[in-house]
Amino acid sequence: PETAPALLEMAAAIARDRHYEIECLQIILVSRHISPAETANKPARTPLKLIKREFLIGKNC
Repeated sequence: PETAPALLEMAAAIARDRHYEIECLQIILVSRHISPAETANKPARTPLKLIKREFLIGKNC
């Protein structure tokens, strides 16, 4: 969740440059001590602040 805004900004920059679209599905929490393949798929609650940021980025593309 902490890296989601930065990753979204990078994805938006690439999408703008190449005339692509971004589709955000969900965020899942993965412990640093467990492999992603062994992690249960428990969706995190997406903070409202991140949703607003995604909307503004999409609006500016």
